[in-house]
Amino acid sequence: MEEFTAYLFGPDGRIVQTIRLICANEEAAKQRALQFAEAYAVELWQLTRKIASFPSRAN
Repeated sequence: MEEFTAYLFGPDGRIVQTIRLICANEEAAKQRALQFAEAYAVELWQLTRKIASFPSRAN
């Protein structure tokens, strides 16, 4: 299992929540992070490596 961090951004571009994800691999982490994009813009990181970003689908 690997550790990832999902940063959730509000409409003003500020981080509103940080979520620690423990997933089997990078693809599983992307799928979990994508779920948060229903309400927030999301960036997925593993340590200092940005893996993906997802725009908010709320608008």
